[in-house]
Amino acid sequence: MSKLPWTSFRAFSTSSHLASSSKPIQHTVRRTWRPIDPLRTMGRRAFSGPAPFPTSGRASLLRPLNMLVVIIPFFTFSLGVWQVKRLRWKLDLIDEIQRNIEKDPMILPPNINISALPDFAFRRVLLRGVVEGPPILLGPAVEHGVPGAYLIQPFHRAEPGASTIMLNRGFITKTRADAIRAGTQTPGGEVGQEVIIEGMLTKKFDEGKGSWQHDNQPEQNLWFWKDIPGMAEWFGGETKGVQPVLVDAIDRGDHPPTMLMQAGIPLGRPATVEIRNQHATYAMTWFSLSAATAGMLIYLLRKGSGARKLPKTMRPV
Repeated sequence: MSKLPWTSFRAFSTSSHLASSSKPIQHTVRRTWRPIDPLRTMGRRAFSGPAPFPTSGRASLLRPLNMLVVIIPFFTFSLGVWQVKRLRWKLDLIDEIQRNIEKDPMILPPNINISALPDFAFRRVLLRGVVEGPPILLGPAVEHGVPGAYLIQPFHRAEPGASTIMLNRGFITKTRADAIRAGTQTPGGEVGQEVIIEGMLTKKFDEGKGSWQHDNQPEQNLWFWKDIPGMAEWFGGETKGVQPVLVDAIDRGDHPPTMLMQAGIPLGRPATVEIRNQHATYAMTWFSLSAATAGMLIYLLRKGSGARKLPKTMRPV
């Protein structure tokens, strides 16, 4: 056998091997594996969907809670302004009441102009005439911790041609009021005798039915709230010359209230008027709440003015 060159033999061997092999050629691909960085993966997942927090101030303000924070400062500020206006009204009312109380008592005209009565609220008056007629018991009421009712009767004025008005003689205890309703006792006092009484015209805004008060029942002489026109009609109205004018008898404090109530004597109203005035406190409360919520609003606006920055490990690659 002749010797062949090595190169020729290598080529022949390779070609013979390829020709004799019936299996397909398989190529092996090597892959290089490296560990997964959890921070990079978490960053991709975090930015694959919607952002978990707003990235602009406008988006932040659209939340219901933030919208409420936007509205509250303006709403509470308006309430504070309203309380300031109420404070001015209450101070003017107190000054007007004080001026009327300090004036000398006046004599009512024979025929009273009903439309002008609000201008004379808390004005002291002198009455001369006779207390006579069926009583009205207005209540329930409480004075000095004692339950009872107010005793109201017609007052026939002694001036010629003068109309009849209504006189609130004062407070009596519940025991005495029940006895008068049952007919076992009379209202008492100088009934049928001419007397001179110092009283005060009632305030107009003290009339009317309250939210939790019962309806008056005139047919049964049950009165739960001050209905001056209805009371005047019950006493006879225009047919008997009764005008819808109510005067409260004044008690000068010459005797202790408990002694008068135990003796069954009606307890008149004091000559002074106390009006509650808390509008300044209410205004300060609303203004303080407005300032606090305005600070919260400014904080939210500054916080949402730009995109929130993530740490480097959370940023997408």
